[in-house]
Amino acid sequence: MLIAAQNGIAFSEQHAAISAELGRLPSQQAVAQFAAKAGMDAIRTDPMRYVFLHLMTIPTNLLPCAGDWLRTFGVKIGGTDTLSQIRSHGIVVGIAHYFNGNWTHFLIALPTVLSLALTYCAAATGLLQVRNIAIRVQLVLLIGTIGYFLIVPGGAALPRFRVPVAPAISILAALGWVATVKKLRRRSLNVLDSQSREFPTNQDQVSV
Repeated sequence: MLIAAQNGIAFSEQHAAISAELGRLPSQQAVAQFAAKAGMDAIRTDPMRYVFLHLMTIPTNLLPCAGDWLRTFGVKIGGTDTLSQIRSHGIVVGIAHYFNGNWTHFLIALPTVLSLALTYCAAATGLLQVRNIAIRVQLVLLIGTIGYFLIVPGGAALPRFRVPVAPAISILAALGWVATVKKLRRRSLNVLDSQSREFPTNQDQVSV
């Protein structure tokens, strides 16, 4: 990604060029040495852009694996180069490529996508519970663990790298759900209390 950005070309085009160059090398050792040198040279040239592009790969780890269960029923989806399509042309083109242009398959998988999105929304609410002093240390450790596993993959980011922290994300989402339910409950109780004050019961009127 960094080399593609430095050369001003699409990621897929740069990937193809590097793959062709690596294919001409005589051994795996030569491939490893070339890749290490080219990578370090690119990073030294523009370290800040490297950090930015590295962090930009985090959402890739959070993408749903909605097509996996469709493949168990023989549906042919998930073509190669999907991530390159997303990085080069955007999420819509990437989705169309992944489902081979068949939006019916996308609609079938949509409930699992929405379920994951709901989990992320709840987890985002759970992040706000860091203000709670009683669980602040535990939450900081939990958030730090999630962040570490999402950041480390970098350019190799794939949804399966989310698996180690999926339970931690679920815990964070559960905290968010609990906080949301408590807030809604308090709000409903406040509404009932204000209504009871505005409209006194018959017993209150008799006592008056």
